[in-house]
Amino acid sequence: MSPLPLSTTVRLSALRAGHLTLPEHLFVTGGDPERRNTVPSLAFLIHHEPSKTNLVFDLGVKRDLSGYAPALALRKGGLDPATDVDFVVLSHVHWDHVGTPADFAAATFLVGSGTLEVLKKGAGLKYPAELFHSDELPRDRTLELPPVPGRANGGAGGYYETHAPKHTPMPKGSRAKLPPHGYSPVTVNESEGRASCTWKPFAGFPHTLDLYGDGSVYVVDSPVTSTAT
Repeated sequence: MSPLPLSTTVRLSALRAGHLTLPEHLFVTGGDPERRNTVPSLAFLIHHEPSKTNLVFDLGVKRDLSGYAPALALRKGGLDPATDVDFVVLSHVHWDHVGTPADFAAATFLVGSGTLEVLKKGAGLKYPAELFHSDELPRDRTLELPPVPGRANGGAGGYYETHAPKHTPMPKGSRAKLPPHGYSPVTVNESEGRASCTWKPFAGFPHTLDLYGDGSVYVVDSPVTSTAT
């Protein structure tokens, strides 16, 4: 691993994004099936100093629980989500990660390939369409990253092996933006309506994306391995 340029500086802040109570056996091997634990739903704010942009990774639990789909029954902290956040990266769109996207009125949402189809059609019996809102993300400001080579749309195993959600092209007149020229290795092919980038191995991970092109922030592909049936 080569050292980062001295001019590359990022500030990382943990955000309080809600809490949820889960059966212990869901996240602790050999956990007591009768025991439940309250755990935080994590989100993070990253300020990329060279480009003067702010990125939020995951949005946690919705601040207004009535905003969830009926089947399921970020406060300001020095930054205004509506104007001061440039990018939101979502690891996935389960209820405890998707938060309240409407708060981020100017941000570009960067998501994995197939995300928008999951919001419309669901993903198997465990995650049917009624658990999602098809309009959860702003279509004209959402950019799906390219599929990982050698694996259809980034899915792997179980349900996703044969039902990988399809990549959704950008609409005409998309307002999605990328980090300033000279930083990001991601480019947009407007004629094809999709982003282009090269997934590369880094630090033991086979597929990563150097989001700003300076080694400061990496998106790491984490394929689905559960059956989701």
